[in-house]
Amino acid sequence: MTLDGMPSTAAVHLDLSGTDLPEWVAGLFRQEAGSVEAILGAPLVVGPAVDGEPCWIVEPRADDQPVTVTWDPEHLRLVSTANGAREVLDSTLLLGRLARSSQRRVEWSVPETVDDAVDVFVDALENDAAYWQFAAEPWPVVRDRALASRPGSWDEFRAWAEELLAHLPDGHARIAATSQTTFNPPYQARLDGDHVILSKVPEGSAAFAAGVRPGWTSAVPDAERWWRTTPASPQGRPWRTARRFLRVVGDERTFTATSPDGHAVTWVEARSEQPRREVITVSHNPSGAVLVWLDSFSDDPRITEVMDELCKGANPDDHMVLDLRGNPGGKVVVEHALAGRFLRQKTFLGTTTYSDARGGFGPHVERWGDPSDDPCWPGRLTILVDVHTFSSPEAFVGRLQGLPHVTVLGDATGGGIGMPCRVPLGHGLEAWFASAICYDRGGPPIDVRGIRPDGPLVDDPTAL
Repeated sequence: MTLDGMPSTAAVHLDLSGTDLPEWVAGLFRQEAGSVEAILGAPLVVGPAVDGEPCWIVEPRADDQPVTVTWDPEHLRLVSTANGAREVLDSTLLLGRLARSSQRRVEWSVPETVDDAVDVFVDALENDAAYWQFAAEPWPVVRDRALASRPGSWDEFRAWAEELLAHLPDGHARIAATSQTTFNPPYQARLDGDHVILSKVPEGSAAFAAGVRPGWTSAVPDAERWWRTTPASPQGRPWRTARRFLRVVGDERTFTATSPDGHAVTWVEARSEQPRREVITVSHNPSGAVLVWLDSFSDDPRITEVMDELCKGANPDDHMVLDLRGNPGGKVVVEHALAGRFLRQKTFLGTTTYSDARGGFGPHVERWGDPSDDPCWPGRLTILVDVHTFSSPEAFVGRLQGLPHVTVLGDATGGGIGMPCRVPLGHGLEAWFASAICYDRGGPPIDVRGIRPDGPLVDDPTAL
């Protein structure tokens, strides 16, 4: 299906030359061109507009004007008015609204009433959300039940929206309050009944200083509600529910935990006292393997610097153990660039299918990867993963698993790659959920299912 009046055989040229956007934005559009192609029904090329061919021009907007997308079918010209990377990416969501509208111009608007917010949210879930095929109940059943109990106030709306969204097994999905400042303490835990069981308490953390250790528990008031309103894959839900419960809203929060023998301690978790986390650390084990722990796929230049140093001095007999356990994500373009350091030739990586913004999907788009122009790793690679390995690190592992020199060990990952999108809901609330499904080179989806390792991690990584 194409945008009304858009020829399906001619490429649409996305022209960003009139902006001062960082290069990663253009890189993201090139890498995820399928997300736009599924809506437009035509190929996307990032580059200057060509006379006589369809184009999508991004222009700056006036401060007193909203983000807009306008379609001129006579001249085959799309125009977005947007300032900054966030607004340009948001305009992709507007393309979807344009595609299912009879209008030639749509604008970024925020619902002003609860009834409007309900309609906008239901419309977005119906047309843009990708994971309904994995849900326990069909979308029409979920939708009709939710609409039978429409909320009457903004407080009711948030609770209603969280419960509706949790029907998606989507770890990216959430209802966020834009005015709230939050942070996640550095602990790992899982919900078990009416309490969470801590499994990771790092040295240097406030809980560790108070005497708390793995195996201690913390009571969860109204645990059933926390479970009912947490979207996640089946394997990730106990952990993501605990993560939501432990999240701190504001600058500090008081916690209490109890040891297995009944000893309770209380501590204050403060934003200003969070332990500093190195984005990448390197060590060597007795067998000579290099151990690399990567905290996230951030754009911190130290990742590139460290990998350059490791790869330049390596030989084919060397072994790298890359620990991605607990890695919660980061920038797709960083993940893509890092994966290229471990490819030996042009490689088929799998496929992705994107929401067409009309309740369906575009065709499967093949993903291919080339060896990086940066120094590449010539030896063996072992990747360690767990249920906390989520989003872009799963895409990274999916690109490499199955190659002769790559082994993946650990537990099934969190199951959530699929290109999150943002929907404003009004009253300072916004919804996030995945709008694509990624499949590995063998065919099964990575989303929800997660990466299935080649084997368990039975030994200490330092012994590999």
